Amino acid sequence: MSMLKIVGTFLSIGGMACSICGSAFAGSQDDLIKASQDSETVLHIYSNMGPENWKYIKEGFEAKYPWISVETTDLGGSEVFTRYFAETGTGAPSADLMVTGSITDWIDFANKSEAIDYQTVHSDELPDWSMPLPGIYTFSTDPMLLAYNKVTVPEQLRAATFSGFADAVEANPEVFDGKIGTYDGALGFGQSINWAFLRDHGETGWALMEKVGKAARPGGGSGGMIEKLVSGENSAALFVSSTVLFPRMEGALSKLVEWTFFEDGTPLFLRGMAIPKHAKNVNAAKLMLDYIVSREGQIAVGKGGFTPYREDIGPEEVPYETFGTIVEKTGGRIILIDYDEDMIRAGDEFSARWKKTFNRN
Repeated sequence: MSMLKIVGTFLSIGGMACSICGSAFAGSQDDLIKASQDSETVLHIYSNMGPENWKYIKEGFEAKYPWISVETTDLGGSEVFTRYFAETGTGAPSADLMVTGSITDWIDFANKSEAIDYQTVHSDELPDWSMPLPGIYTFSTDPMLLAYNKVTVPEQLRAATFSGFADAVEANPEVFDGKIGTYDGALGFGQSINWAFLRDHGETGWALMEKVGKAARPGGGSGGMIEKLVSGENSAALFVSSTVLFPRMEGALSKLVEWTFFEDGTPLFLRGMAIPKHAKNVNAAKLMLDYIVSREGQIAVGKGGFTPYREDIGPEEVPYETFGTIVEKTGGRIILIDYDEDMIRAGDEFSARWKKTFNRN
């Protein structure tokens, strides 16, 4: 079944035609190549991703455009923006392309008109939701998962739904109390995940969170969640990032850890990407953005540990999941962690309620 025909509980997957208007399209690929060859030999990328994540993208891109050397700088999610603004504020060179998962920062960036409103040549091949704001594109669609320690959590308690997980937590304090790792839902990345989940589940979702919050120990990132899961310090990891978990599951970790999608709504994080208006190597940046959203580039994204979202990529072409396989496995029950400005407007109220729910006051 084509994933475009699947209608989920939380998202109707369809409408692949792009509706960007008034975009700055720089002409043909030949024009970009010629302009880049004249003066652009280095492409500077700021992201919250390591060299191993960029490996296949870098290799593929440099093979196509051998005069361009790709240099990546690994920063924190929000640090990508603070460094860019600090450098451009003094007139210093900065990023040519920015890739990160900080939703609130991307909204602010777009509202300040800091992104070049560039229309990729692949725009008509991409879903509308993957281009949420002028100049902002989606790099990958990474699922947030539920993971268990198979030694400390009996198989019958390893639910594949959030509601089942919440019930198991409430009924089995000896297994879960003080042993659930998760992000701080009042801040940054964690807030975006929790906001999207609770926006879609409403008061029913808050009631489930009440059950989980009493047993959870929020704070830290997915790497820490996994380490505590493996050591047995924690029994479960809530909303653990696939980009961190999947590569580690290839080794001995699979003997200790079991993961699942949320069958009642798996959050998918839309990792953002844009060319900033102060980019020095703008033609090279456009070529890279075009490459990343192309079929070849999205396969490279998948090989680097992230989740490609193009419809024309099969599961056999990447080592982990694709957007299509997630839609199939969840019956379309996915929740896009998107660029919802209501999250900013209601941020303080939401954070206060989340802290109370998770005993973080």
